[in-house]
Amino acid sequence: MSTKTLDAYEVKLDLGTFMNSSPWQKLLNNEHTKRAMEVSIAGMHSIAVIGSSDLKRLVIDAYNDLFERVCKEKKEKVEAPIKLNFYSPCPCGYFGDSFRECTCTPAQIIKHRSKVNLWRFDILVEATSRLNFNKLYLGEAPEAVAKRISSKATYTTFRISSDSAALLDMAVNKLFLSQYQLESTLKVARTIADLEDSEIIKAHHISEAIQYKNISIR
Repeated sequence: MSTKTLDAYEVKLDLGTFMNSSPWQKLLNNEHTKRAMEVSIAGMHSIAVIGSSDLKRLVIDAYNDLFERVCKEKKEKVEAPIKLNFYSPCPCGYFGDSFRECTCTPAQIIKHRSKVNLWRFDILVEATSRLNFNKLYLGEAPEAVAKRISSKATYTTFRISSDSAALLDMAVNKLFLSQYQLESTLKVARTIADLEDSEIIKAHHISEAIQYKNISIR
């Protein structure tokens, strides 16, 4: 999916279609979040989604929907070795929201964030609850995503291009990644490359993996 723009998968919908769509497709305006879920399931990477509390059920249902479709595509039923973790950015859930005001004090936000170490997750991604009713899209069909995951390549080497190495070096110095975080980033990049059937981990694979380590809530 990373080789195409998100617009390539946009299918305009009406509200009737939306009400009868799958949990995966009901997570509207969150293609970046759904892409992170795809990578998580494809490589069995731990994932944390940050968003307002009213999104929690939608996000979890979407993740479970895709996982079940992957099991069906592979014709096997397995217990998920990982689970999606959902966290609010603050106690009220609206810190950083452009439309709703956060009512938490700085002390409450600090205490709230100190309860969990988000760095331990391979993938961190933010979900948005903002909707533009003039531009609602179903996004890529879950069947297509599940098929891509179930048929992905499984290269075991970690060969990276020279520009990938330079990008990774810059990220390590800028984000102060630990050895564990660096290894995690490389494993996620390997999965992203596998989804494109690429033996070599290229710069855009590293770039996407780095995005999953670089969000403001940290």
